[in-house]
Amino acid sequence: MSRKHVHKLRRWFVLTVLLIGGATFWGQQQNAQQPAPMFLPTQAPPNAKYVGAQTCAKCHTKHAADYQHTGMARALAACAECEVLRTHPNLTAQRGRYSYRLTRNGAQSSYSVTDGVNAITEPILWCFGKGVAGQTYLLRHNGQWYESRVSFYQAINGLDVTIGSPAAASASLLEAFGRALQSVETKDCFSCHATAAVRNAQLQLDQLTPGITCEACHGPGADHVARYSTRSGSDGVINPQSAIQTPKSPSIFNPAHLSPYDLSQQFCGACHRSWEQVRLMELRGVENVRFQPYRLAESRCYDPEDRRISCTGCHNPHEELRTGATAYDANCLACHQPKGEKLSSGKRAPTCPKSQQKCVSCHLPKYEMPGSHFKFTDHLIRVVKSGEAYPH
Repeated sequence: MSRKHVHKLRRWFVLTVLLIGGATFWGQQQNAQQPAPMFLPTQAPPNAKYVGAQTCAKCHTKHAADYQHTGMARALAACAECEVLRTHPNLTAQRGRYSYRLTRNGAQSSYSVTDGVNAITEPILWCFGKGVAGQTYLLRHNGQWYESRVSFYQAINGLDVTIGSPAAASASLLEAFGRALQSVETKDCFSCHATAAVRNAQLQLDQLTPGITCEACHGPGADHVARYSTRSGSDGVINPQSAIQTPKSPSIFNPAHLSPYDLSQQFCGACHRSWEQVRLMELRGVENVRFQPYRLAESRCYDPEDRRISCTGCHNPHEELRTGATAYDANCLACHQPKGEKLSSGKRAPTCPKSQQKCVSCHLPKYEMPGSHFKFTDHLIRVVKSGEAYPH
């Protein structure tokens, strides 16, 4: 990234922190019921009242129908609802002298590791990830949360060591069982894979909704629903037609109204990791490829003020991720003028002289993180040179 863009990012970051802090303080002084000026998807606001995705779907039918199949919507599942474990009732793996077995019994699955003499067996409580790339399991042992030492990977249709776990052989049965999670890690896991899991900085599993639902990104919807409801006796009945025709409501949060920088780096980056967050992490080489906001911000063409190069400039969060080689050509042409045409206002540069199709196949290459069994798209937009090392 150029020095100019680095300075611009830092300036936007400082301004965002100041504005959010000031606006939040002012809002608290004015009216505690007003929505926060910058709602973060990882935290439930104070006194939040959620209505559930089924209520949202009564008005926002198409968005709800498209969204329910996405990876975000299925980012977390209770064991009883876990499709991967239902369709793989008996998973086994051998790592060094330790044997693993995930066994399904009715609506529950157990996770067991043994060294041939002793064993630790616990019920699987939560399944993290839809399973397109992989799925990791959270368990409790002696009152402590643990991340499973092995995870399911679709590419191999089986188990392998969880990303982030030590590559070296486990020194004990407990270490082979999994990684003990600190309180802050547990909250981070649930806050980015569920809705309303963290309230007042406390993990409240009895109040969460698995997956990133409508209200995870748009905030609690009770006030919004009440605003667009007609009363019939004591029951509130939503009138979809009146809701659609009514002007925009201030009682719901719309991330689309954020600045391009806040949207990509602060909002999406709250879970997908912002430029600032990754800069503070100790990562080696290709390990940062899965943090898309960071890689996007490292692009030479990145401009924190240009919405065309924000996360939603290419991705519709209400729909499943597009994967075709030509799926993003139109997005690229929003900034690049087709070859042979005079550069017009608002266009940054001409297209690649070789082709105007399959832009991402050349300019956003895929890389496999060691042990991930999955190729992540590198969002560092650039001219890729043959044989070049992975650009950090």
